[in-house]
Amino acid sequence: MGKYLRAAFNARPFGMPVPPNWLGLAAVVMLGALLHPGFWLIGAGLELAYLRLLTGSRRFREVVDSAEGRNGAGRWTQRRSELLATLESKGYQAQALLEHRCAEVAGHLERMGGGETQIDGLARLCWLHLRMLSARQAIQTVAVAAAAGRGTQTLQSRQERLEAQLADPKLDEELRRSLEDQLGVVRERRQAHAEAERRLAVADAELERIRQEVALVHEQTLLAVDASGIGRSVDVLAASLSDANRWLRDQNEIFGDLDELGEAPPSTVFLAPQTVTTEHLRD
Repeated sequence: MGKYLRAAFNARPFGMPVPPNWLGLAAVVMLGALLHPGFWLIGAGLELAYLRLLTGSRRFREVVDSAEGRNGAGRWTQRRSELLATLESKGYQAQALLEHRCAEVAGHLERMGGGETQIDGLARLCWLHLRMLSARQAIQTVAVAAAAGRGTQTLQSRQERLEAQLADPKLDEELRRSLEDQLGVVRERRQAHAEAERRLAVADAELERIRQEVALVHEQTLLAVDASGIGRSVDVLAASLSDANRWLRDQNEIFGDLDELGEAPPSTVFLAPQTVTTEHLRD
């Protein structure tokens, strides 16, 4: 929000050497100093209204993001492409379908003069779903190892053999320390595999919940007769967005820095219909 406030404060139409907001503030300061201090209060109220109007405009925010290049829409486009490239075919299609449905809902909202807040929420949900898909794939890597020949059964057998060796009271002390270290590593690996399988199940449940809720809102949108009806349906997704965001942050020790989840991606990056093709939506 800070960058939008700065941009609104310094915004100037093409061809103007000085932002009109600066001129207005200078005029208010002079009126307050020369005529009556009450002009300062009036000016403060007008300034707040002006800044709120601009920063609340989705079009203005997208212009600011576009002007920032890599730090704006370009950065989001790159991040989206990077994460999509890491997904398997099934995950890629799931993300494409979700973006397609959200784009259709956003399109209905725009045609009916609906709220920009709901559209921003849809873009944020698409971004969060993509991050969760990436997170799920990281978990699956560990879960697959647990299910493979070098996974749970092998580790269990190794743990049993080590415990049997350590039960020998005549065991050399140096060898005992080495075997105890091995046993500790094996136990930690087994715990990691079990935790990965648990997290994989939770990730699948979270992703499916989001998809079902988006599908419901999409269906309700097709039946809605005005923007308020669509807006109410989209608002229901706010709780889902919050829950999923909280879950993903809980996995921070595996997936690294997730501070970017707090940012709002430009809706043009995730809700543009041209980003989805018919081929992507095949079951």
